[in-house]
Order: sequence, then C-alpha cells, then structure tokens
Amino acid sequence: MKHDSSLPGEFIVIEKSTMTPIEPRFHAPEFSAFHMLNAYESSENQIILDMSAAKTDVLDYFYFSVG
Repeated sequence: MKHDSSLPGEFIVIEKSTMTPIEPRFHAPEFSAFHMLNAYESSENQIILDMSAAKTDVLDYFYFSVG
C-alpha cells in the first residue's frame, strides 16, 4: 500500500447480503487510512465511518531504526 496524493480518497459500499459493490463510489479529498475502526448505517440512511486517517502515508509512522 502506497499513498498517492494525486488521487482522491474513495469509498466503496458493499451490499452485505450479496457482497457486491453498490454504485456510485463516493470520493473525498485525498487521504490514507490504516484501520477502519467502526462503520454503521444511521437511521437517516447515512453511513457513519470511524477510522484513523492522515493526508500522508500512514505506514511511514511504523518504521523505526535500529541503532
């Protein structure tokens, strides 16, 4: 996984009963997410996402040097 700041963020919603993507796909300003913490559908037919995200490559934070 590599962060590409020239691409928008993209969300693909999957129909749970059939496991097929629902169109359209939804786009957001560029981001990089490492872990989806929670997602659910609200009573107003909205999808609520709780995730850790950044505008940089989040995997860069997990590198360390041995010295």
